Amino acid sequence: MRGIIVKYNKEKGYGFIRSDQTDKDIYFHISNIENDRNISRKQEVKFKLKNNKKGPFAVSIIPGEKQIEPLRFFIGMIIIVLIVTMTILKIILSETSLFSIYFIAVSLTTFFIYSYDKDASQSDKLRVPEKVMHGLEFALGAPAALVSQKLFRHKTIKKSYQSRFRTILLLQFILLIWYFV
Repeated sequence: MRGIIVKYNKEKGYGFIRSDQTDKDIYFHISNIENDRNISRKQEVKFKLKNNKKGPFAVSIIPGEKQIEPLRFFIGMIIIVLIVTMTILKIILSETSLFSIYFIAVSLTTFFIYSYDKDASQSDKLRVPEKVMHGLEFALGAPAALVSQKLFRHKTIKKSYQSRFRTILLLQFILLIWYFV
């Protein structure tokens, strides 16, 4: 399995790994890390999952390269993509309202991000943080996210993700009804 270290207490020698393949964070102890035990939060790892009476825990942990700050990277990239996309759409669709252009740009960006993250989940590429994906959904990209989830079969199993996504979708549906009624 693959995951990212989300919590790590160096003094006590334990932490937690978050993986897309589980609903809950996975406990690990420093004694289960192979090779270099100099690890840090947000570092990608490969590991095997075992169970005991206290629940699942990670063993045979192999640290990957230390990651760049994905949240800042993807937020910056998305802002640039949105600005460029909106500019191009405004030139092409000059008679279209700014709101419609924004909605199309957010939808295209959301679709692209889901496509990228699905590909990244099957390789060693940098993953898109869930906060970024939920931010796009909240910024009116939820319809495109729903289509992307079905088309790419991505982010459909993880219950915590789906719970947040459905909340965003419901809020947008309520706002849409309120706006038109």
